[in-house]
Amino acid sequence: MVFSGPAAVGQSVGARPYEMVWANRLYDTRPPLIDFENLDGWSVRCDQAEAAFERSREQQLWGRYVGKLVYRGTGRQPRVTIRLAHPVAIAGPFDCINLWVFGNNWACTRRHKTGSPGPCGLHTPAQNR
Repeated sequence: MVFSGPAAVGQSVGARPYEMVWANRLYDTRPPLIDFENLDGWSVRCDQAEAAFERSREQQLWGRYVGKLVYRGTGRQPRVTIRLAHPVAIAGPFDCINLWVFGNNWACTRRHKTGSPGPCGLHTPAQNR
């Protein structure tokens, strides 16, 4: 596992997704709870996998940086877990978690050699609150 905070010097700055440019979306629908401007204290755990997670400018979205995860499985059931530095409070009830994922797999296509990642979020209720 490799973890990197600051983006590499001289890293190229990519464009925003064409869907957002065409729709003239300059801001997210909801204020983000998490961003990738500072990854201090974040951690990555790998089970039957190797991974590197860093902030990047290669694919732009809302802020200055995005999170970039490069991974590969080394076993039959690989898993990569990214943990935030601190728990994030969610005010009020919620019914979704929004992610913009850029990768080498489309939801409608199966690649047998690379597999299909299944991102998920872990939510644990606050104790005694």
